[in-house]
Amino acid sequence: MSLNLTLSLITLFSVLSLGIFVLYEDYNNKTNQTFFFLCLSIITWIIGNLFANIFISNTNISLLFIRSSVIGAVFIPVLFSKLINALYEYSSKYIPMYNNINKISYIFIAIVIILNQTSINIKSINIEEWGISFVPGVLYYFLFIYFIISFSFPFIYLFDILKKSNHQQKSQIRYIMIGSGLSIFISIIICIILPMLNSSYLSIFSTTVPILFISIISYAITKHHLFNMKVIAIEIVTFGLWVFVLFRALTAEDISEFYIEAGILLIAIVFGIMLIRTIIHEILQREKIEELTEKLDIAYKEIEELNISIEEKEFSGVSKK
Repeated sequence: MSLNLTLSLITLFSVLSLGIFVLYEDYNNKTNQTFFFLCLSIITWIIGNLFANIFISNTNISLLFIRSSVIGAVFIPVLFSKLINALYEYSSKYIPMYNNINKISYIFIAIVIILNQTSINIKSINIEEWGISFVPGVLYYFLFIYFIISFSFPFIYLFDILKKSNHQQKSQIRYIMIGSGLSIFISIIICIILPMLNSSYLSIFSTTVPILFISIISYAITKHHLFNMKVIAIEIVTFGLWVFVLFRALTAEDISEFYIEAGILLIAIVFGIMLIRTIIHEILQREKIEELTEKLDIAYKEIEELNISIEEKEFSGVSKK
């Protein structure tokens, strides 16, 4: 199995797992639903690239899939903006700008879908030793502008919120800005700028970039629990184990070895999720106890103040007599 296919499958599995995990946390929550759809758009983009490499021997089918992958990509900025807006519902002066950018984005997405299977999108593909390189069409220049503009709002909005937030939220927002900003920057260079400069080799690594992007946002969605260092450490170890076992399954030499590794992967996923949920539950219980302790301290202080007030009134009454 080629490096490109292996990386695509690992990322596909990772993004899908995180999307389902966050949705499962609270499937009625608008933020969690938006995150899941963001994962689906990334998965659509990955599947397009994946199948383009699977059907590498048939250039027409491969070209069809690599063109189709662009549809998944153009939904990512819109869903990312919606997600940030849902995650931090603040009244901001930038909301009207957000609405206008969204309207323009939907028009552009419709144009991309209409022109998707034309040479305006991607002119042609070339089969290389490392995989597929492609020749971008005129649409790619507009894609570059679209991504820059549509991704700008979430960061402007986050920067505006950063000034109004408490310490805990500021920590979350910084994680999101750094993690997603780095992922978006790398993706634009690898997937758009370099292909326009006739250099597509690094695109074989493009499908791995969303792991950082999705991981950081999933931490933010599940609020402060997952920013606890204990939980983050356990999640990294668990996630690393999943990826390692998945890689072993994908590189299995025969079908029996594949089934064994797939079974181990399934067990690892079940116990990993159970472990993470147990740790989160433990942290939640501890936070509730700390909250109750703070409330009791406030109540005792109020009682003490009330007793002092009563004593002062009684002393004042006795003095008057």
